[in-house]
Amino acid sequence: VDLYRTLREDGVNIFTFGPGGTGKTAGFEAAFGSHLVTTVGSESTVADQWFGQWVKDPATNDWRYEKGPLLEAMEGDGTHGDVLLMDEIGKISPRETPALHPLMDGRGWTRVPNNPDLGVVEAKPGFAIVASTNPDGIGVRMEEALLSRFGLHMEVTTDYDLVERLGVDPRMVRAAHNLDERRQRNQVSWAPQHRHLMDWHSLCASTNEYIATGSLLNEAPRPDQAEVAKALKQAVGFNVEGLRL
Repeated sequence: VDLYRTLREDGVNIFTFGPGGTGKTAGFEAAFGSHLVTTVGSESTVADQWFGQWVKDPATNDWRYEKGPLLEAMEGDGTHGDVLLMDEIGKISPRETPALHPLMDGRGWTRVPNNPDLGVVEAKPGFAIVASTNPDGIGVRMEEALLSRFGLHMEVTTDYDLVERLGVDPRMVRAAHNLDERRQRNQVSWAPQHRHLMDWHSLCASTNEYIATGSLLNEAPRPDQAEVAKALKQAVGFNVEGLRL
């Protein structure tokens, strides 16, 4: 958190990557709180969505321009800019991301393609762009020109010792950790991360281990479920099947 805040003050854009559930988004939320503006990328994301869109007022039948998350973060409170989090940035088409380049290479300004009347829009001091993605996700791709504009590249992983200290059953933590080591060796593509284990722990408290573990297995990709089921069985001591009605 301290690192993220310091880098923002120094105008450094941050790129984080790692499996889903490790806390990439949570880290930015902890660092910037109400000064974080979030947008989630997908295959259908277009740059205009970041800038804003024209909407029709049903009462007056007039068109007005509604600012999007990028312009909101650039403006902030009018004196200081906010931080724009581009979650799942790797799923956005490389055709769209060049619109961000002028804001990430020290120029600190942009033109709004779908509203030329705004002219050149300058970011307030404190504005920064941070981003996260799961590099193993389906359809993820990152162009070099965009990656080079992030000053810090950091992999975010699960601290399994911390998960155990938070009260999760050590048997399940060990099983998840072992699976994650196999994931890093490309023997499986998925392993339970921080969020998955905390959800499992909560389900155990509100239901039972059978339901919680069956639900956890369902989060694994189909090709990995047989191997994940074996690892979970070693932890809980019973045959694990995906939860279903």
